[in-house]
Amino acid sequence: MDWKNFTRYAVASMGWKPLICIQGGGARGAWQAGVLEGLLESPELNPPVAIWGTSAGAINAFWASTACEKAVHGHLLVCWLAFARRISVAVAVSYLMLMSLFAWCAAYHGFVLICLGVLIAFVLIFIAKINPFGIRRLPGLLSIRLTSKFIPCNPHPARWYAYFFAADVSLSRSPESWSWDTVACFELKPAENRSNLILPRYQADLDPRIAVMCSAALPTLFRPLSFGSHSLLDGGLEANLPAGHLLSHGMSGGNCAICIVPRPISRLDPCDHIDFRTLKFLTEMQEGQRKWRSAVKDKTSSSHPAHTLRPILLIQPDHELKSGIALGFFCRSIMRQEFEDGYQHGKRLSKAVTQFKLGNDNALSAYLLESFDLPELSSQPPKAGLWKYWANSGWA
Repeated sequence: MDWKNFTRYAVASMGWKPLICIQGGGARGAWQAGVLEGLLESPELNPPVAIWGTSAGAINAFWASTACEKAVHGHLLVCWLAFARRISVAVAVSYLMLMSLFAWCAAYHGFVLICLGVLIAFVLIFIAKINPFGIRRLPGLLSIRLTSKFIPCNPHPARWYAYFFAADVSLSRSPESWSWDTVACFELKPAENRSNLILPRYQADLDPRIAVMCSAALPTLFRPLSFGSHSLLDGGLEANLPAGHLLSHGMSGGNCAICIVPRPISRLDPCDHIDFRTLKFLTEMQEGQRKWRSAVKDKTSSSHPAHTLRPILLIQPDHELKSGIALGFFCRSIMRQEFEDGYQHGKRLSKAVTQFKLGNDNALSAYLLESFDLPELSSQPPKAGLWKYWANSGWA
């Protein structure tokens, strides 16, 4: 049985049950939110089995899961605009305070204090580059628990499973590939409004906003969130696309997976530490599907991993988004525009799913992971950037 017949048989017996995996991307999360709304408005794809997310993907997973069942079009955009407004106000206040301090120093203490500040900056750069004292981690500025209050919160309990991923920066070295020993996973269960830290196994009952902010906590800006011997920071450091779950756990009862990536695959850089891991996850899944589907087709094997005869769909923007990591937070017209663009992408995929169900074998061709040409990757991940000194100086 090929994947098309297998999928149609599964859909006919229990309906579509998508597992949605959302990559991190900062302000590009507004585009992802549009895609997600376009998918969830389709009766074919709603409700999903679960949504996994990292960073901006975790924020979208949280808002979508806790939205009212009768949420109108644009609900996720309203959440993003409110979040962007809070961030822009906080940045503006911080900027004014900094400029006031600078003006005070210049007026009353003159050139000496300004030079002292510049000297401190150079010392930090020296420590980060040379690290003569063997410092494991430079301090971050912001508390994850405190800044989690910036995230708008829906008052409703979760409607389906949502998982938020963070990186464990207490490790002695940066992991080379996905492993459940190197990531932290927070779980938000249906009908609940508190999240649990399930990996590493540590008793923690949290406001889900803390879990989501932990997943989005950029090094240099944030201090790690500690649980016992574990220190957690931005999940994008190791699992920006948390698709490694597919490699080890299949689709958790779903019959298709949808990966939402807010950048064109062709623009991902194999020499970038974070993009490398995204491409590695996609490559491993693509190779696994090709291998096992070929074995089943040639009747050399009757057993296969759970995901190999089920489609993995990948949805991406047509071009590089203008919002970038941060610009969209300060230019909300871009955020609105990209949300609507993402919404149209989601609706198109929804229509393609319906057409496939009705017998059009080629309806999903443009979205199938196996149809993408992925760049070749080196055997070892590239070295991390300057941010590693705020995560773990021992990382590659």
